[in-house]
Amino acid sequence: MKKNIFALALAVLFLTSCGEQPDFRNPSGAQTLRPEDRPLRLTKFERIHGTRYLMADIREVRSGLNLSSSSSEYGKIRNIAFLDGETLASTKLFDTDANVIVSAREYSAHDASSSASTGSDAVTQWLVCQIVKADTNGDGHMDDSDQQTIAVTDPSGSGYTEILSGIEENLGMQMLTAGKMLVVYTQKGIKNAALIDLGNRKVISTKALIDLGPNVK
Repeated sequence: MKKNIFALALAVLFLTSCGEQPDFRNPSGAQTLRPEDRPLRLTKFERIHGTRYLMADIREVRSGLNLSSSSSEYGKIRNIAFLDGETLASTKLFDTDANVIVSAREYSAHDASSSASTGSDAVTQWLVCQIVKADTNGDGHMDDSDQQTIAVTDPSGSGYTEILSGIEENLGMQMLTAGKMLVVYTQKGIKNAALIDLGNRKVISTKALIDLGPNVK
């Protein structure tokens, strides 16, 4: 009888331990927070070139950082705050903090460079953002390895419009003429080039690249 009770106790202990599987994504054993529930930090506001507007990243707070840490030591950008330097009105790019902003670059209507130069007289007309909205590759992280969306907004943070989505790889963005941006990207396994009219927030034309051969990924 004692042997049976001892065997039963061992069986219960074994089943209990098997039920507690380790969480490799969260080794500490703490409950994993949703992206929008993680602690965030508002970084310093900086002027959007040539305008009365300022912007500041809202970033993830990495464990172990204190309030004096620089913005470069923080994690992913989850949102952007905008501030009107005259009216003092403020707004956010998104109503949610669940997205990841890979980049947000300033562009001028008269500047055909990659972005508005802080040393020039160019006035920023648009912010072109690369956004990740979901963990599309299923690796447990949201970053630039996931599918991206290209969106445009005004320097005030208004007029947000998504132009291209489902981008598997961004192969380059360049404004070649005023207000017209060329984007080369992979979508559904096909490499394309698209011309975007930033002012009207739309794709003007799209064309697949030439077949580069089976060895080119």
